[in-house]
Parts: sequence; C-alpha cells; structure tokens
Amino acid sequence: MEQEIRNADLSDMMCDLLYLLGCGVNEKMPAKAYIKTFQEAYDEDKMQMMYRFSKAHFVEALTGTVLKKAGVKLPTEWEQSIAKAIRKVILFDRERAEIFSYMDEQRIWHMPLKGVILKEFYPSIGMRQMSDNDILFDKDYAKQIRDYMISRGYEVEVFEQGNHDVYEKEPVYNFEMHTSDANRHRAGAVQASGLVERLYRRAGAAGRAGARRASASGAGAASAGAEVRSFPAGQQRGKARHPLSQT
Repeated sequence: MEQEIRNADLSDMMCDLLYLLGCGVNEKMPAKAYIKTFQEAYDEDKMQMMYRFSKAHFVEALTGTVLKKAGVKLPTEWEQSIAKAIRKVILFDRERAEIFSYMDEQRIWHMPLKGVILKEFYPSIGMRQMSDNDILFDKDYAKQIRDYMISRGYEVEVFEQGNHDVYEKEPVYNFEMHTSDANRHRAGAVQASGLVERLYRRAGAAGRAGARRASASGAGAASAGAEVRSFPAGQQRGKARHPLSQT
C-alpha cells in the first residue's frame, strides 16, 4: 500500500474494510452509529486513501456501494469506479451469451467457471468485480474457438501453451478458455459431484468422450453447481450460501 498511509490508518482501514465487506455480502446496512463515526474520522484525504485501499484489493465497487447506500458521499473517482464495474459486468454478460450461443449451435459442451458463477451470489450487480471470464470447454474444438474469437475481433494472447487459451478485445473483454484445470487431485471430486454424469445425460453418446476428458483432467470441480451447457443446451444450477455470508 502507499507509503503515506500510516500504520495506524492502515489498521483502521483494514477493520473498516472487513466491516463494509460483511455488510455488503450479507445485504445489511451499516449501523448508524458506525456511519456517524466513519464520517467524523474520514476527511477528504482519508476517503481517497480508503478508496485506493479498496481498489488495491479489487473490492472498491462493493465497499463504495455499501457506503453510498448508507448516505456517505464518495469521491468522484470512487463513484466512477462503481459505474465502470457495473458496465463491465453488463458487457461481459452480453458478450459471453453470444459466445455460448455459438458453442451451443456448434454442439460444443461448455460451462462457466469461478467468478462468472460467484457474482450471482452477490446482492448487487458489479459488487463482485472480475478482470476476466473463465470458461471450460471441449479442447478438441480449441482451434475452432480460436478462429471464432478472431472473427469477433479478439487478439489471441495465449494459445495451446498451458491449460487455458486467452483472448482479449477492447474495451474490457478478457476470456480465459480452459481445456483443463491441470489439477489431478480434483478428478475424484468431479466424479463425486455428479458433474460428469450430467454432461453424459445432456451431451448424449456423441459427447461422452468429451465428458470423460473433463473427468480425467479434474476440470471444473470448483464450479460444482454451475450451469452445465452441452448439446443440446441445458441448465443445471445449484444453490449455495455465499462463501462470506454469516452462518
């Protein structure tokens, strides 16, 4: 963090950050007494520090939204960050829908991973910020997907150099297309989750080879409960408590 933030200020900000995050993910308004104390303690300069501290942890949209709902005036830069986070989610959702539609038409099994799933458990759009979208798909179609992404104006940043390919396009798009999660320890968890069986049922006999490959790689265990889309396209969603929510 910036050197001008004293240790005492940083300690206070850590506590405030954690409190605001807890309020945000649990859909609770901060206590009125807390907000009163917060406004007395945070002058313009310290608000800028709190903004930068939140931004350094990629949660400025979440903390800013909580403070704004509580009636705290935010610096203009913070307001703009919240608006940009919302815009980014909307753009990603629309673009991802187009990509998924193509993969459905081409009968390529696929499913979203990580933040694409987790963002749905946050109370407001934009609260769960992401720098990219992760998608697991059948690696046999990697070259076809590469050609398709290029046709949509994407730059190929990484291709067949690891367990995922990377495609980027202005103004905000960054898609990581996973062919495996490269974690053998997850293979058993994938099998136990029933994910592979769901892929079998939805893909039919023609897609079973691809589903078996997903099982062998252990891919997607962390996204159990995510929407599984194969051919024909279908949905399989599960409910789960937010990882930061109170018990």
